[in-house]
Amino acid sequence: MMRIRIGAKFPSNISPVVCIDVLNSIVNHRLRRDGCLPTSTDVQNTVKGLSSGRCTRTMYIHVWVNERQQMNTMLQRSQYKPPNKKKLKKKTKDFFDTLKTKKTKDACSICLKENFKGVILPCGHLFHKSCIKKACQYDKRCPNCRKPIKA
Repeated sequence: MMRIRIGAKFPSNISPVVCIDVLNSIVNHRLRRDGCLPTSTDVQNTVKGLSSGRCTRTMYIHVWVNERQQMNTMLQRSQYKPPNKKKLKKKTKDFFDTLKTKKTKDACSICLKENFKGVILPCGHLFHKSCIKKACQYDKRCPNCRKPIKA
């Protein structure tokens, strides 16, 4: 068994006893339903949905969890969440068409294929055009040096 501290912010017009009861019910409901502890974001969003007003008072509770609940919480929180993918604007797509191309025996540092014809970014790094377009949907910086790609 392990003792875990969980907290949330509540509006100051709600009594501390009610805050603790609400916090206990949120945590215990999640433990019964999913077998794991809620994240602090889940708890805070639930509190905001139950009350109106600015949340300024922080309240904490301690909860005892067993090994199975600890493991379920760890597994649930460690799942990979991919970054948000953004659609490229026409201006950005056209920018990649204007870049100089070069044949090289080196490898594209995104897909690792060798002997390719790629585009040269303003920072001097070389990639397949399709690889760098896909990479720019997630982050508009050079994957090698992290300099912004200004399209």
